[in-house]
Amino acid sequence: MKKSLSFAVFTLLLGQAAFAKDAAIPQAMNAEASIPCPFAMPADEVDGETISCGQIEVPENWDNPDGTTLAITYAILHSESPNAFTDPVVYFSGGPGESTVSGLFALVENFDAIRMNRDVILWDPRGTTHSGNITCPAEIQIPDPVAYDEAESNFSALVGRFDTHSDPDALYGALSEHFALSDYGRCVPYWEDQGIDISQYSTQNSNLDAIALLSHLGYPEYNLYGGSYGTTRVLGIADFYTNHPELDLPPIRSALIDGVFPRNIEWYEQSYLRARGVLKTFDLCEADAACAAAYPNIRQRAIDLLSAVEAIPIVREDGSEIKIDDLTDVLLATPADTPGLIPYLPRLVDELEQEVTDTYDFAQAVASFEIFLTPEDPNLTTDGTDEEAILEEAQESEAQARDIGEARSIVAAASRQADSPVTLAVAIFEVYSARVPGGGDTLFRFLEPARINPARRTREQLQFIASLLSFELVSNELAATIDQLSDEDIVEVYDLLFSRRFISRYSSDNDLIKNIVQCNDRGSNYSNDVAFEQYPSFDAPQLIRERVYIIVEFEIRCDQLGQLPDMYTPAPPGVVSDWPFLVINGARDLQTSVEWGELAFETLTNADMVTIPNGGHVSSLAGNACASAIASAFFRSPEEELDLSCIEDARPVFVMPEDELPS
Repeated sequence: MKKSLSFAVFTLLLGQAAFAKDAAIPQAMNAEASIPCPFAMPADEVDGETISCGQIEVPENWDNPDGTTLAITYAILHSESPNAFTDPVVYFSGGPGESTVSGLFALVENFDAIRMNRDVILWDPRGTTHSGNITCPAEIQIPDPVAYDEAESNFSALVGRFDTHSDPDALYGALSEHFALSDYGRCVPYWEDQGIDISQYSTQNSNLDAIALLSHLGYPEYNLYGGSYGTTRVLGIADFYTNHPELDLPPIRSALIDGVFPRNIEWYEQSYLRARGVLKTFDLCEADAACAAAYPNIRQRAIDLLSAVEAIPIVREDGSEIKIDDLTDVLLATPADTPGLIPYLPRLVDELEQEVTDTYDFAQAVASFEIFLTPEDPNLTTDGTDEEAILEEAQESEAQARDIGEARSIVAAASRQADSPVTLAVAIFEVYSARVPGGGDTLFRFLEPARINPARRTREQLQFIASLLSFELVSNELAATIDQLSDEDIVEVYDLLFSRRFISRYSSDNDLIKNIVQCNDRGSNYSNDVAFEQYPSFDAPQLIRERVYIIVEFEIRCDQLGQLPDMYTPAPPGVVSDWPFLVINGARDLQTSVEWGELAFETLTNADMVTIPNGGHVSSLAGNACASAIASAFFRSPEEELDLSCIEDARPVFVMPEDELPS
């Protein structure tokens, strides 16, 4: 058990450390202004013209510039305008451990509006794919792949045994046994032999790399854009600027953070995310005049209902019961899996208080996919013509034509770079992962069991993965190619797929560096004991359920890496900055919560904040038109009042007590 440290003492030490370190302007040691971009170029982009790439060299340890160095890779998405503004947008990606450069293909379209008049700069943080990628061979990390494979398949059942009422020591013991099968500690000697000092892979050092990159690029001003964990980086850079006013740092014009992960949250709050997503529905109802009138004080009533059902299940007329797990199953499914149910939740609570189960039974059928909800009712004209269906059919035909063209392009590109059936199969994997947003990470997820366990490296596994590809033409081409391969060819395909060069191309996420950075940043804030002390004080602890495992996993991983301090310390204070900031929250964000954005906003002295009612995680880059429009408007004029009219259009229309339920 960790010893505790008072918050006041910790804050004092934090302040001393912030001002004692990094007193010089971070500068790149060397730079290569132009390198071939290390990724497949998206359609309509030209390497060296519309997108150009480069590298800077930085010290692994900023306190020892004469030691080991790292190459930090960046990509500039040049503006379409010949008279572009000279203040680019610099994007900070999520993770930590996410490769922004590898994910460029999925991101590039999201920056179209910004590129109309500004450059966009993407870069890979230290330890990720194109900036000193930290990996560990599977045979070192996981010496018993069969046992690991079995344990992973049973992980959901394992954590499902625990909730806020569980013995924290029993949870820690069970997860310690599980994660021992993939012990990160076995990788530490391997990294030491390679000369890698994992203690230097932190958000603070990554931010010094970023400032060195800005200095190297030499633009007169910059706009910073952080998504998810990237918001931690942006806030950290703002903190560095606040604490070092004496330094002549690259000027910052504005900063936008979306899906906020501030440093001043307690780590155990990650267990609350899904629960807060449910409670946010009732907040939206209370902010809606009609809903608030029909279901007054509904948030507290929902909380009270959960406590009541936990104590005494609701009994139907036929004698069947609605127990607390039944109720939380339905509620927790809503924000993520069945958002169409959101307008029904206030009525569901109102009825269950009266032991009426109509809306609950309907919601349970939707949550179990016995009933499928459309986003909104069909828009029928007076003559019965479904105009919306006609429009959707036309749009679907257009989308199918685009998909066929893209599929043919993928197969053609793979064929050009292949000289045998083996290299054709690998090339299809590679081109698909580069061109389909999220395709690389999907492939990695399904290839990972075979990477770890050689017994899974079968022809059938490759065929299964081929069947998952989103383009039928590509799927069929890959399946036919795999059919042609001999058993020896299958072995060669797997060898190529698991080569470091290929893995670095198709996977943009790195769990190892994610844990290393988080442990360096926040290891002292991980405490299973403290978390279990706090869970009962959460508004609706019944909704936390098995997510109690989250903080335990990080605590165990940090201990394996040798990065777990003996002493628990509370989260540090919020970042203070007078930059023009925009904070964007998504009411349906289950990876970072609205409350976290509000917490960061409290200490930003020149900030605006908006919450998108139908917004998910990093909604301004996830296809939410309202959030994207607000983000673009902010970068155009950070000091002007924002037009937030689209937010009203995004609010849910809640179901009233007298409305008829869908059949």
